[in-house]
Amino acid sequence: MPQGRRRRILYSTMDMKRVQQKLQPVLFLIFLLCILLFTAPIVPIASMERSAEEAPPELAILRSAYPDVLFSSYYDEEVGDWRITVQSDGRVSELYYAGGRFLKEEHLSDREKYRVLIYPFRERVTDPETMTPEEIEWFSRFGATENRRTAPVSADDFFDAIYDIGSREAIERNLERVTFLGYAFRIHRLIAEPLARVEKKVRGLSAEDPAIAEYISQLGSGDGYQWRQIRDTGGRSFHSMGLAIDLLPKNYHSKTIYWLWEKNAGNDRWMLIPLDQRWMPPGPVVDAFESEGFIWGGKWPVWDNMHFEYRPELLHARDEQ
Repeated sequence: MPQGRRRRILYSTMDMKRVQQKLQPVLFLIFLLCILLFTAPIVPIASMERSAEEAPPELAILRSAYPDVLFSSYYDEEVGDWRITVQSDGRVSELYYAGGRFLKEEHLSDREKYRVLIYPFRERVTDPETMTPEEIEWFSRFGATENRRTAPVSADDFFDAIYDIGSREAIERNLERVTFLGYAFRIHRLIAEPLARVEKKVRGLSAEDPAIAEYISQLGSGDGYQWRQIRDTGGRSFHSMGLAIDLLPKNYHSKTIYWLWEKNAGNDRWMLIPLDQRWMPPGPVVDAFESEGFIWGGKWPVWDNMHFEYRPELLHARDEQ
């Protein structure tokens, strides 16, 4: 072969190698993009558009109430409902909106057994002196044993997604022993910090307010986690999730603290017991709890004045109205 032609072939080969070296990073990126394209979950464009425009309004409340939790959603055309992804404490869970119930897929067929996650929570205690006959009848029906046995209950699914409380074994892995106003009990570890902030606020208030100092001194016991259902219902108690505490006094001083104890004692007009005949914490104590995401059971229609429960979403929903 002539030397000039050999030199041209050699140069062409070297040029091809240079081109290949330059193309290698580009080809590698194209390869990665192909993998991502063909392995990513397929979400229909229509679903993404619908999710962006019509996502359940409760999601904004939940994001505000649980800033450390990630919530995302898209409309699942096959199921015909919003699919909610919850990323909390290193875990990922999938729920469906289910008309505001936030249920796992296996519970969708029984959705009527469950109440909505975010229900209206009262700003003030209902004063029996202002009740109409219709309201009195409503309270009576609401607290009837048969109604409580058949009424919808709170679903565990949302709280399992947030706190990992799906079984007794799971919740007891997540418990932390705390001391609150001198009483030791166990609660879920994720609410230990907000409860500690409540105690700091209440003790600070007690230094300026003798009524609050008296309240603290008159407490007789404090309870947290207990594995049990709510009496007369098929629903699970928030005590069994480690999300509720009870604070009881040493002496009731002839006052009542819990509607069901009064009803079971034969008083069918329990809802008409005057407020000054009910034992309850001072208002600033309730405010301190609410400021950290805890609701007070004294504001429920079926009042439970010893009870505090970590439900920041209810307070955010109420305050945003």
